[in-house]
Amino acid sequence: MNPENHYISLCKMRIAEELNLQNDSLMQRDFEYLNKVIYEKSGVDLSTATLRRIWTDERDGIPQIKTLDAMAIVLGYDGWHAFKQANPVKPKSSNRNIAKIAGQLLGVIILLLGGILISRYWISEEKIIVTLVPEKSQHEGVPATIGFNYDISNATGQEIKIQLSWNPFEQTVLDPSKNFYTGTYFYPDYHQAKLLLEDEILASSYVHITSPTWHGLIMKSGFDSNPIYVNKDDFMKNDRLVISKELSDKYAIKDLDEMYLVFTLSNEMLSQINGDSFELSTTVKGLGYLENRICSQIDIVIKGEKNSIRIPISNDGCYGITSLKCSEVELSGKVNDLSLLSTDLLISNSVKIKNDSKEVSITISENDPFQTSYTQSIGSLKVIKFIFIGFGEVSEFTLASQGETLKDTRLAPF
Repeated sequence: MNPENHYISLCKMRIAEELNLQNDSLMQRDFEYLNKVIYEKSGVDLSTATLRRIWTDERDGIPQIKTLDAMAIVLGYDGWHAFKQANPVKPKSSNRNIAKIAGQLLGVIILLLGGILISRYWISEEKIIVTLVPEKSQHEGVPATIGFNYDISNATGQEIKIQLSWNPFEQTVLDPSKNFYTGTYFYPDYHQAKLLLEDEILASSYVHITSPTWHGLIMKSGFDSNPIYVNKDDFMKNDRLVISKELSDKYAIKDLDEMYLVFTLSNEMLSQINGDSFELSTTVKGLGYLENRICSQIDIVIKGEKNSIRIPISNDGCYGITSLKCSEVELSGKVNDLSLLSTDLLISNSVKIKNDSKEVSITISENDPFQTSYTQSIGSLKVIKFIFIGFGEVSEFTLASQGETLKDTRLAPF
């Protein structure tokens, strides 16, 4: 047995104990929670698919050292090496001499190999040079097919994938002998396309898929690759954005176990607003929960050219399964009190978001303000989204910077 596997098993067990999880029977929501906690403590974004492979031992070989470092940091260690030093393997007495000799031989082998890969999953410290350049960095309207020029010829023997956006299930293995790939975007958004070696980002480029005004769609799952577009005349009313149950038959969205309603404003005119200094005011209302969901949620997502803000508004009693993000700061409801972001979602709730030089204040209706801060700049704004679990509406939307309200016909119907 590779000694690393012993440490990986021990680390998984310790993390599960730390987070009060059942180590041998994790569910999807547990992997999502793990993803949030690991990112919050280490700054490393391990996908739920990667975490599932590690916890179910469906991986081939040893994970990257970056992945192992992140897991160790969750437990308070400086990294993987520190974790192993603090938890030495204790061989049985009858095998002690054999273990000592094996350790000496291993040390010699490591010295001889230097920086060479011991297996295809152990990656050298030398940076792999690859490039990824979109033919267009901005395109109006969806769907949008974008061509990418890439060069991964230096990644000899490595499996390099391209991921077009936030969806980890939309990855394609690239051919190193070629240098062109086209991808189709179905969501208006500020997308980060990435070249990946397992979980390591080797190169990335941004593609801004814009909308002339507000765009409405329905996702049938959290990772829906083919969302349902809602006609502008059906969701854009005189003074609000609304999709209600009355549209269920027209868009064939009856009896869905999972459904997300998304209103998106992705437009270059938002770049007038500094993402580190703005005020956003609006009113949101849920128009019915999904029958199989006890907890519901409305997310407000504000994306800038560098980072983003994601604010979860949950129904009363459910804030523990939410997570708030402000640039590099991510606050999980499991280990932070997000109760000020909870309310009755079935009534109209005013929302006021004030970002004053990276000091963020969020006020939901009559609740006291929730306050947090961050250090890494959001950059100029690119996208604003409202995401409902189930049906909902948005009204009274305004966006201001330095006391001046943004006025533009592309903000219609507001």
